[in-house]
Amino acid sequence: MTVSLLVYMATWMLRVFFSVANALGEGSRSFVLVHLPAPLAPWLGLFYGAVPVIIAALTLNLVNERLSGRLRDIARTDDLTGSPSRRALRERAPELVALNLRNDSVVTRYGGAEFAVLLPVASLEEARAVAERLRKAFESDVVEFEGAAIAVTISVGLAMMATDETLDDALKRADAALYRAKNGGRNRGDVALAAA
Repeated sequence: MTVSLLVYMATWMLRVFFSVANALGEGSRSFVLVHLPAPLAPWLGLFYGAVPVIIAALTLNLVNERLSGRLRDIARTDDLTGSPSRRALRERAPELVALNLRNDSVVTRYGGAEFAVLLPVASLEEARAVAERLRKAFESDVVEFEGAAIAVTISVGLAMMATDETLDDALKRADAALYRAKNGGRNRGDVALAAA
C-alpha cells in the first residue's frame, strides 16, 4: 500500500513539475510524460482516480479494525488488576453455564476488592471444595510489603445457578452469602439459599 502511494505521488509530482516547466518555457511545446495510445488514456485517468480511494478505504479499514480490537480488550479487562471485567464475565457466562461439567472457570474483578468466579461444577459440594482450597491457599500465603509480612485471607459466598435463573440473580445470592461470611468472622465461606 505504501509503495503504491509513493509511486502514485511520484508520478503526479513529475507531471506537475513538467507542466510548470512547460508553462514557464516556450508554451507552445507540449510534453507528455507517458506516451499511450489514445484509447488507453481514459483507463489511466480511471487508475489515477481510483487508486487514492481504494488506498484510503483500505487504510481506514485497517485502522478501524485495530482500534475496535483495542476497545474490545479495554472493555473486557479491569484496569487495576488486569483480570477480566464484568463484561467478560457476562460474555463467557452462557457458554460456561451450558457446559456445567468442565473444569474451566472465569475469574473477574467484580468491584472494589470483590472477585466473581464462574465455576462450572456438578454440585454445591464440589463448589465448596474448590472454594475451601482457594481460601486455604490465600490463608497460607504471606505477602511482603515494605518489610512487613501481611497475612491475606478471603471470604467466599457461593450460589449454585438454577437453570431458570439469570446470572444477575445468582450473583446477588452469592453476594449476600459473601456478606454473611464476612459478618460471621471473615476467612470463611457461606452458601446462598437455593433460588426460589
